[in-house]
This record gives sequence, structure tokens and C-alpha cells, in this order.
Amino acid sequence: MSVLPAAGEARRSLEIQGQWSPYRQGYRSMTTPTDACSTTLTLATGRLYLAKLVVDHRFAPAALDYYVSVAATTPTAGQCFAVLFDAAGAVVASKDAVTDFGSAGVKSLTLAGELSDQDYRFGLLFNGTTGPQIPRSTAATGGPTFFNANLAAAEYRGSYVDGQTSVPSPVAYASATAYIPLWAAIR
Repeated sequence: MSVLPAAGEARRSLEIQGQWSPYRQGYRSMTTPTDACSTTLTLATGRLYLAKLVVDHRFAPAALDYYVSVAATTPTAGQCFAVLFDAAGAVVASKDAVTDFGSAGVKSLTLAGELSDQDYRFGLLFNGTTGPQIPRSTAATGGPTFFNANLAAAEYRGSYVDGQTSVPSPVAYASATAYIPLWAAIR
């Protein structure tokens, strides 16, 4: 009988075999591979977008990165946020993202402490005139239904919750609408 390797050993094995891994880009977890993000989404005002980040072992992260492809127009102060939620929907870390949304490039949410073995959600909330454009997985045939096949709403890989001007805590994942995941990664 063979012994299954630890999660980290399995990831290193994939890298040795030439397989893509978040580790190849210096990340521990990623919502969707960067090479799968051939389109962007203009964030709708008042909509909290959520994307699952699976953490399969305890570690101390430095930050959560996301990318703004095209800057927003007139974001509303105090109503634009980048957030990391835990499996229960509670806020782990958040920041006002008005400045982040004002220019293109990699943006970071600093993380402190340790992340445990659970499914986290990355969240972006925009309010203002025109939202920033954020990379997302390509809208394959089937779109949100395809990306979230066989998952209950509380387990969606990508989703959103409408009518937000502030960060809810906890987020009610079960009431979210299926969507295609935006790109984010934990390093």
C-alpha cells in the first residue's frame, strides 16, 4: 500500500512533471490560472464579486494579489473594497480599494497571521461611475453554470451578491448568484 504525499509534495511533483502550479508564480493559492484569464470584467456598481481560494495547509501568507487591467472612473470613497473572507463568511482582511481601482497593475491586500486549511473567498466591491476592469476566466460555453457545475450556491467557485455599499460580515454565500471567478492569488 502506498502513502499519499503531503499537499506540498504533490504540488512539487506537478512542477517536476512540467505541470502548471501557482507555486511557479510564487503563489500558494489562486482562484483560476492566469493563462485562463483571456478576458476582463468591468465591475458593476454595488455588486460584491466573490472567488474561491482553496488553502489546503496552514501557512503564514504575505498578501493577496489581484490585478486591475483598466482603471475605474470616479470610485466612491468608502464604498470600494478588496476583502478576504473565511469559510464562514467572516472578514479576515480588507482594505479601501479606491486608490487601487484608480490605476492599472498588480494590487495587494496585506495579510497577517496564519491561514488555516479551508476555502476562503476573495471579494471585490465597487461603487461609483464606471468600475475597474479585472481579469477573469474566459466565459466558456455554459459560463457561470459550467464553472460552478455540481456545486451548491454556498460552494460556488465564482459568484456575486448585489446591493452592497459596505463589506458584509458575514457574507451569506448560500444567497450568492453563480458567476465566473475573477483572478486573485495568495502569496
